[in-house]
Amino acid sequence: MDILQRARGFTLIELMATLAIAAVLVTLSIGFGSLIQRNQLITAINTLVNDMNFARSEAIKSGTEIVICITNDGVNCNKGDRWQQGWMIYHDRDGNRRRDHGESIIRRKNAFAEQTLIRYNGRPVDNYIRFQATGSTQYNGTFSFCHKTHGNYKRALILSNTGRLRTASRQANGREINCLG
Repeated sequence: MDILQRARGFTLIELMATLAIAAVLVTLSIGFGSLIQRNQLITAINTLVNDMNFARSEAIKSGTEIVICITNDGVNCNKGDRWQQGWMIYHDRDGNRRRDHGESIIRRKNAFAEQTLIRYNGRPVDNYIRFQATGSTQYNGTFSFCHKTHGNYKRALILSNTGRLRTASRQANGREINCLG
C-alpha cells in the first residue's frame, strides 16, 4: 500500500467547513436562548392583559366590583407588589376589597417561571386592582415586567384610571423600567 492511501486526515477545506457549521450552530443556540427569554416575558404580559381585560369586562357585565389581586394559595389575597407569584379574580360584592365567604373566584393564575419578575406600582395599593361596574379603576398604575437572567428584556404595562391598558418600553412617567426597587 502506498503511504498516501494509508494516511487519511482532514483537508483544509473540510476543516473550514466543519468550523463554519459549528459556528452557525453555536450562534443559533445563543439566539434561541434569547428568543425563549423574550417569549417568557411576552407570555406573562399577554396573560395579565387578558386577565385584566376579562376582569374589567366582568365588572361591566355583572354591574359589581371585580378585584384582581396577588395570591399564592388561590384563595386569599397577599400583600406586596410581586405579581409573578400568581393572582386571582373575584366578585367583591360588598366592596371591602377582601375576598369574603360567598364571593366567588372567577379566575386564577398560578405562579410564573422563576425568571419572570412582575412588579406593580399603583396607588393607593400595589397588591390588587379593583374594577368598578363602569370598568374604571379610579387609579393609575404601572406593571414592570423583567427577565431575571437577561436585564435587557423589560416592558411596562400601564393601567389608566379608566381601566385601559397599554404596553410601553418605559414607565408612564418616562423613567426607565426598574423591577428591583
